[in-house]
Amino acid sequence: MASQLMNSFLGIYPGSQINFNLDENSELAHANIQTLLMGKVFMHFPEVLLLVRSYNENGKALYTFVVDGPFLTTEHDMVKIVHIAITDETPEGLAQMFSVFKDFNPCWPRVCVFLVDPYFNGAEAISKAFPSAEVVLSAFHVCKYFKENICRLSLPNQTESLLLNALKNAMCSATKGNLRNMHIILHQFLKPHMLEQVKLDWLLVDRIWALHRWRNWAECLVYFHMMDYVSGEFSQIFSKEPKVEDALSSLLKCIQVQTAGRGVPNVRPCGPQDKVLLAEEDKTSTSAHISSTESEIDTEGTSVICESLNRICIPAAFDLCLKELSVAQKSLQLIGKSEDGINVQFLENLQEVSWQYQRKCTCPFYNTMKLPCRHILTVLNANQEVLTQAMLEDSWWKQTQALEFMLPVSTDTLKIMKGDNMDMPAKKTNVDLLTDQITRLLSECSDDVFQRRYSTLRELADAWIGPYEQVKL
Repeated sequence: MASQLMNSFLGIYPGSQINFNLDENSELAHANIQTLLMGKVFMHFPEVLLLVRSYNENGKALYTFVVDGPFLTTEHDMVKIVHIAITDETPEGLAQMFSVFKDFNPCWPRVCVFLVDPYFNGAEAISKAFPSAEVVLSAFHVCKYFKENICRLSLPNQTESLLLNALKNAMCSATKGNLRNMHIILHQFLKPHMLEQVKLDWLLVDRIWALHRWRNWAECLVYFHMMDYVSGEFSQIFSKEPKVEDALSSLLKCIQVQTAGRGVPNVRPCGPQDKVLLAEEDKTSTSAHISSTESEIDTEGTSVICESLNRICIPAAFDLCLKELSVAQKSLQLIGKSEDGINVQFLENLQEVSWQYQRKCTCPFYNTMKLPCRHILTVLNANQEVLTQAMLEDSWWKQTQALEFMLPVSTDTLKIMKGDNMDMPAKKTNVDLLTDQITRLLSECSDDVFQRRYSTLRELADAWIGPYEQVKL
């Protein structure tokens, strides 16, 4: 049956290259297949190869070779598949697969990088077959790894949604700043035993992201969508069919449908910074240059903003905007582009809680009030600890009965922070009046006006309380 399948395939795709072995039961043991179009695509874009692996219940591995790299446009297209192979994942099986691939492709010495998943153990086989090629974790597989691990942690829905959204922003705009922020965010949300399950340091390995960040926001979405489709579709086909021959037949039909009438993808215009990613000797200097350039742009941009504010605004507005700019510079930011605009997500600054018995924090609330802040309370809750007197100043203790002037802050400040500047009956009356007025305005209008007013109210409420908590209206 295997021989018939291969002959049939050659009839459909003349000029294809096929290499296969049969086991003692005359069933397919190993196979390497490359169509004429696959060979042409690889010849045009041999610099970067992404390996996608799938498995069946008998332990056979399907390897899908996909071209990648900055010279390639990012349309959702299976024409980027340049080779498929079925093998045993032994050193001998991998060596044979890579040897056949080289025989099929005389331009193999031009391969610079293999992108692999976190669980791939064949780096040595690649190094032997392609001595000048580098093996790097692929951004797609690392993103998938983090997404799967976040979903496994059984976090509250709101926390999981926030982390997945932050991950998407970081993956689609993989700047060093966004990746550092994602690293900090996961440290903030995950407990120590959870952190052991997730390899956060991959977010800080710049080589992984340097080979990915040449894509813009829209290109990243298309790329991840395409790779999810290829990975998921091929895994489903290969694992579903009990016989390797049947699985291979279904895979070839899928490729045939998706690539019918397609040609070699267009070459993407690349700048010097993109091209140098593939030059081994320039990787360190390029990384340093990019880091230096980002820092210079940030400093220069801040200066320009300040000058324009000073030129346009009255002094009061200038001072307020400078404070906002200062907050923006000190806050964690996740910035990414979508089709409709730019997504900007600000997250609270990283604060450090000491591990001493007294439990101190670096945040402004603790340093001003000398009371346990949200960060200290989070640590206590995570470690299942209770509050002790040593964690707050003597003046806050009940036994001390301190006078108002002995407290760390003034009475007026306390009233403002507690909301005590108005007696409760008057406050409740005002709230009720405002609620009645809003209800009337929402009920006495057309559907279009209602939606507009409700959306405005929704934004105001979320902006006041959010972004971590959505207000119930």
